[in-house]
Formats: sequence, structure tokens, C-alpha cells
Amino acid sequence: GDVYKRQGINAEYGGSWLAKWYATNNRVSPGKQAESGNLAPSTGPSYGSEEPEAKTPYPNQATSFFTLFFRLSCILVYLFCSWFTSNFVMVFVICVLLSAADFWTVKNVSGRVLVGLRWWNYVDAETGENHWVFESIPDNSQLDERNRRLFWGALYITPIVWLLLLIGAILQFSLTWSLVVVTALTMTGSNLVGYYKCQKDHKAQAQQYATNFLFSQATSFMGQPAPAPAPASAPASGNYPERSSMY
Repeated sequence: GDVYKRQGINAEYGGSWLAKWYATNNRVSPGKQAESGNLAPSTGPSYGSEEPEAKTPYPNQATSFFTLFFRLSCILVYLFCSWFTSNFVMVFVICVLLSAADFWTVKNVSGRVLVGLRWWNYVDAETGENHWVFESIPDNSQLDERNRRLFWGALYITPIVWLLLLIGAILQFSLTWSLVVVTALTMTGSNLVGYYKCQKDHKAQAQQYATNFLFSQATSFMGQPAPAPAPASAPASGNYPERSSMY
């Protein structure tokens, strides 16, 4: 019977050496088994059939654009202005205007929209003291992580770039161009210091809120009266055990 079986497989596969090898090992290819009904075809998803996940659009695109636009524009004008003009006054005015626009945008719009923070300071007219005021949203879990990375990255990288440009201007003994760099570095550095303090204040408030919440929960739990013990049930009449006398 085994001989006939092998002969049948050889005839099915045309007598090739591959068919003889399959016949020797007493098996057939999965494709033939699927055609003959001995092996169910795969019902899993084929390669490349998975639908790609829809990417969420980038939130707050206009705010993110202007957060980077004024900063990059000021740096590019400073670096490549000599290709187009030698008028220092015009370049200085353009850089100051771009730095001022960046300072106002980041301080009043970008921080509030992208990371939920806002800061300002004022000088007390009576005492002359400088007071910092910080605002933050209580729950920033709804903010997009991409906006956070963009905001903090631009906030930290831009002052570093201006600091490097200041070092280069000093090494070249270019005091006039150093004035441009110092102006831009002052404005970007002010936002960096303000938002750093605002972020630090927000973390302190969050920790204080968590501590107060845990303390209030523990106090309320300890102040609750202890539950009264359940009354002991007396045994039914007539079921008392007989007491034997020792005497």
C-alpha cells in the first residue's frame, strides 16, 4: 500500500525529483493540501493589508509657526545680512523688531497655548521691589507632547545660539554687532528665566496640592468613629450545657 501511495504522489507531481523527495518523506506541499481540502487556507491578514493608523494633525499650527518664525528670522538676518546690505542701522532695527515680536509672542501667546504657562513681573511703586507673577493651568495632561517639545526646545536652544554668536563677535572685535547680539540675547533670556521660574512654581504647587490632598484624606479617615461591635447573640433557651459539679 505504501508503494502505491508513493506512486500516486509521483504521478501527481509529474515524477520530478522534488516529488520523489516529498514522496519519500510521506508528505505533500501545503498548496496542494489546501487545494484538496486537507489544509484550510490562512485566514490571517496578509502582509501589507493592515490599514495605517490615522495620524492626528499637529495642534496649534499657527502658534507653533510664529514661535519659531521670529526667532529663526532674527538669526538668519543677523548671519546673512552682509550679503545684501552694509547698512548697520537698518539691520539693527530689523533684528530688534524681530526680537521684540518674538518676546511678545512667546510671553503672551505661545506659553499659554502650548504649555499652559504664563508669567509677568512688575515693580512696586512704593517699595521699588520687583514682583514675579506666575499662572498655570491646574491639569496640563491635555496638552500635546509635540507642542511641549517644540516650545521648550526653542526656548533653550535660541539663547545658546545667541551666546555662541556673542562669543564669535567678541573674538572678532566687532563691538557694533555685539550690540545686536546682546539685545536679542537679553530678550530671549528673559523669556527663558521667566518660564523656568513659572515651571518651577507650577511643580511646587502640584506637589503642595498632592500633599494637602493626602493629608486631608488621612485626617478624615482617622477622624471617623470606630464602628460599634456587633452584639453577641445569646444562645437559645434550653440549649445551655449541663454544668457538672466538682463536689
